[in-house]
Amino acid sequence: MLIKTIASGTGDILALDPDPMLILWGFSHAETASSAATAEINIYHGKSSDGQMLTAPINFAADGYGYPSFFPQPISCPNGVYVERVSGETTVIIYYDYQ
Repeated sequence: MLIKTIASGTGDILALDPDPMLILWGFSHAETASSAATAEINIYHGKSSDGQMLTAPINFAADGYGYPSFFPQPISCPNGVYVERVSGETTVIIYYDYQ
């Protein structure tokens, strides 16, 4: 399993480039603002927020965190993985591999 950390911030990002063999095992997330606040992110299959949303919107409480996973069956994501930071400041870690 491979890991990609998306540093604390507020901007959207193409987390993983498209690859026909890309699979997503899960991700972890944390609200990281210097003054605790709520946050929201969306995870998409694709190169932008025009892609298919992989999860329901993820809302964080102040200082909140979580570890959603797709075990035991990963999700195929040949079009890449995009993280939309809707609000707040977050760190996101993506757990992925190639088939």
